[in-house]
Amino acid sequence: MADKKIHNVATLEKAIAELELKKKLLEAKLDANGEHLQKNFITMALRSVVPKTSFETGPIAAASHFLKSEKLKEGFTKLVSSFTGMATEGVESIMNKIKGRKDEKAG
Repeated sequence: MADKKIHNVATLEKAIAELELKKKLLEAKLDANGEHLQKNFITMALRSVVPKTSFETGPIAAASHFLKSEKLKEGFTKLVSSFTGMATEGVESIMNKIKGRKDEKAG
């Protein structure tokens, strides 16, 4: 598509239609990948943190090793930090809206 030159409206409309189709295909792929992540997140997270050998020695050893993992601690720290940032932004947004309404009433 990038190497095609557009010289008239018909060619432009065809290019737009092709891009719309490509957009729909990419959106469908993104949705499918998102669903896969939602369905398999716990398993993928567990396998990325716990070495394969821990699974071979039994579930108790795997759970113990998982809870001691530095990657897990770092992940939770990042998650908490992210949630804190989002909550702070949300509270600030609400406060700005309330302040804006008070300024409108006063003005």
